[in-house]
Amino acid sequence: MELRHLRYFVVVAEELSFRKAAKRLHIAAPPLGRQIRDLEEEIGTLLFDRSRNHVALTEAGKVFLAGTRKTLQAANQAVDAARKATRAVEISTLRLGKFGLITIPFLPQSLAIYKRTHPQIKIHLFGMDPKHQLEALVSGELDLAFAAAFDLQLKASFKKEIETRQVLESPILVILPTSHPLALPSASGRGEKPVRMTLLAGEKFLRFSADQNASYSIHLLRACRERGGFRPRLGAIGSDDADLINLVAEGEGIFFEPAFVFAEVIRRLHASSLGSRVVGRSTNLPTFKLVAAWSKRHPSPLVPEFLECLESALA
Repeated sequence: MELRHLRYFVVVAEELSFRKAAKRLHIAAPPLGRQIRDLEEEIGTLLFDRSRNHVALTEAGKVFLAGTRKTLQAANQAVDAARKATRAVEISTLRLGKFGLITIPFLPQSLAIYKRTHPQIKIHLFGMDPKHQLEALVSGELDLAFAAAFDLQLKASFKKEIETRQVLESPILVILPTSHPLALPSASGRGEKPVRMTLLAGEKFLRFSADQNASYSIHLLRACRERGGFRPRLGAIGSDDADLINLVAEGEGIFFEPAFVFAEVIRRLHASSLGSRVVGRSTNLPTFKLVAAWSKRHPSPLVPEFLECLESALA
């Protein structure tokens, strides 16, 4: 005996017509009649008196109807309770996406502040490239992501389904080996002038592998075309910022990097000679804007409070 058999029985008992009950249940009348006969055989008694123009509950049917309604009500309550329990677990967990070093200036301190004020909330961190973070927001697999503002241009659905708040803004540097002719600032004494994109037309441009940061190459191509009027010559691929900056030091090409990320890589590799072999020069590229992003369709009630902690960390 299955719950659907009980539901079929209740509808027939309410309609006292197999034709009307079948229409209400969106099934054909003959299969409905067979389901009720199977139920009667399993119970071992008739539930309905049937004639060509008349259907009525037997005494056993009346008793069974009262018990069946209680059973279905209990089943519905059990389903609701299970769903509420699942939602409670989901609400008590905050799922954050992160990528590389772009969250270093604020995420560790934000997490520390949040855990002090919300000790009952579990936090799950997922390392994903920006594109996959945004896709995970849309599908409901993440509650909050951090990505460059230009990553939202990768898919039209991102702008429609995702809300954002700018977290930080940073100049974009071109990372050069110290032996490069453009590595030294101007000797005019008027301060460092940004390196114009047109001066980089003959360079080899290093980039992230597609599985690590697919949007970087797209942004690189657009920047070279719009700011320099050329198509970049692509060089070696690296899996993270440190790899790419090391490749610059080895003379394999040049690399664009937000200033704060470059500073963090050099700080972490201070024991090596990397800092004396590469230099970051300012460019005329638009600034790098990092945004916090969350889903319009699957908003977590925990996100606004975490954003308040993030603002405190950045203050």
